[in-house]
Parts: sequence; C-alpha cells; structure tokens
Amino acid sequence: YNQIQSTADLPKYNGYVIQVFHPGCEICQKEAADFFKHRDQLRNILFQMLSTDSIQKIKDFISSILATSAR
Repeated sequence: YNQIQSTADLPKYNGYVIQVFHPGCEICQKEAADFFKHRDQLRNILFQMLSTDSIQKIKDFISSILATSAR
C-alpha cells in the first residue's frame, strides 16, 4: 500500500491482468466471479484489481464474489 514498484518487482507469471473496478459495477462483479470460477486455469496469470473505493466496499465486493462462487 502506497509503495512505489516497478515491473522488475512483479513475480514472474505467464501473463498479467490489471483491472480497474468499482465494487457496485455488475459487469465487474460478473468478471471477478468468472475469474474466480476459472482460477485453476488462470493460475499462471497475475491479476491486480484496482479500485479507488473504500477498503470496506472492496472487502464487501470480495465477500460477495466468494459467496456467489461457492454456490
């Protein structure tokens, strides 16, 4: 958090996805659930999801994705 990093600091993966999202966005919720559902096939890809929303809203977003994916 609040740290300067370069691409040299990134772990080595086969691919990288940087996604800006809003916790209230239905498309973002569906995409995140799909990423989570296919996490075994996407294991060698690093996902960085960025949001300017509050930490609590981001935590709620994650909880919602996990709950939806568990069904």
